[in-house]
Amino acid sequence: MRKMTRTDAIWKYINECDTDELLNVVTDVNSYDGYFDWLEWLDMEELDTYLEGYTPTEIAQKCQFGDFNINDEYFRFDGYENLESCNDWEWERQLDDSRDEIAEYLLDFSGSVWDEKLQAMLDADDTTLFDEDFDEILDDEDDE
Repeated sequence: MRKMTRTDAIWKYINECDTDELLNVVTDVNSYDGYFDWLEWLDMEELDTYLEGYTPTEIAQKCQFGDFNINDEYFRFDGYENLESCNDWEWERQLDDSRDEIAEYLLDFSGSVWDEKLQAMLDADDTTLFDEDFDEILDDEDDE
C-alpha cells in the first residue's frame, strides 16, 4: 500500500480530477470566499437574464469593449463590467492550467467542499497519511 502525506494526497487528488470534478472544487471554494472567481463562467443561455435592465447602447458597449463572441458557450463580466466569452475547450484549458494553483490554495483552505474524501484531506493535520484511494490510514492499518 502506498502511503501519502496530506499535502501529497491533495496534489494527487487535484491532478486526477476530471474537468467536472475540478469545476466542483472551484465552485465550492468560490462559494466560500470567491478566490477562483476568474475560473467561473455563466452559460450563454443566461445572457438575457444578466443583461436585463441595460439599454441597447450599454449592451453594445459591453460587447465592443470586452472580448465577446455570441457564438461561444459561456460568458462573464470582466473587471470593467464588459462581456467576455469562451468555449468549452478554452474553459477546460483554464481549469487544467490552474491545477497547481488550486492544489496550493487548498493546502490552507478552511472552508468546506462537497466531496467527502477531499474534505477529509482538508480537515486532516499534516501528519495524517492517506492511501492511493485517498482514504485515511488509521494507526492500526500501519501494521498490514
